[in-house]
Amino acid sequence: MDMKSRCSLAVAVVLLASMIACSVPTRKPAAVAAGERYVPKRANGTTLRAVSFNVLQAGAKKFPWENRRDSVIACLRDMDPDVFGVQEALWGQLQDLMDGLPYYACVGRGRDDGHIGGELMGLYYRTNRFVLKRAEVFWLSETPEVPGSKSWNSACVRCATVAILLDRTDGTTLGVCDTHLDHISAEARAKGAELIRKRLPTYGKDIAWVVTGDFNTAPGSPPYRAMVSPEINDLRLTDTFAKTNPTAPPDTGSFHGYSGKVGTARIDFIFSGPQWEPLAAGINQFKYRGTYPTDHFPVWADLKRLKVEK
Repeated sequence: MDMKSRCSLAVAVVLLASMIACSVPTRKPAAVAAGERYVPKRANGTTLRAVSFNVLQAGAKKFPWENRRDSVIACLRDMDPDVFGVQEALWGQLQDLMDGLPYYACVGRGRDDGHIGGELMGLYYRTNRFVLKRAEVFWLSETPEVPGSKSWNSACVRCATVAILLDRTDGTTLGVCDTHLDHISAEARAKGAELIRKRLPTYGKDIAWVVTGDFNTAPGSPPYRAMVSPEINDLRLTDTFAKTNPTAPPDTGSFHGYSGKVGTARIDFIFSGPQWEPLAAGINQFKYRGTYPTDHFPVWADLKRLKVEK
């Protein structure tokens, strides 16, 4: 089965196909070009590196995907994540990432129709380390099981992808959620974040959660508080960048609009559950193959798995 076929199955038939993907022998990653290693090596003690990356959908005419594809792939190779979530990806972009990064499997569904229509929140995981136990996409609306549904004055259909993974290295269970909140409606952002926070515990106990995404909002906002506030439920989530960079300026940015200039608020996040100790986190503000991969800077976090008393 070729890589594009595996990606197709993994997206359209989320559970079964990614189980198949795990059975394919892992290939060695392609080399990163000289001068394109910018992200630090993993912090001592790291057991998981996670990345969140808004790859800018291929329909953006000013920034053609074919001119950026190799830059995106080189950037991901440099960051070398165990799991990563992408936002705004169209179907063909997910296929290209699978071709360029053959040692990952992908899960996700198109937000417009629940198949391949519209943008996908793609979740990737290393096939030589993780086995997919469950995968699901739900919509950020009052009817989360209905593909293409939207609520709360949301300008676009929004959804979240969830993957429950068995870690072969220690037998523990990892949960990863990837999302993209609305860019217009503040109500939709707040309600969407609250829905995610309330839904995650329903997948079961003893799941070590990592949440990635473009939240289109700054630290301290209502959606941000919905993710980290202890008042929502017992699932405590930590902003990995804030935890590991306590002296970073408040305007440390992850969106640059292809200007390359930092200073806008941080709107891309990686949150981690209580089973993780954030060791290091950063914003990758570098060019690859001579260009910025997208209009967002990808973010990464190094995490250490902890034993949590029950």
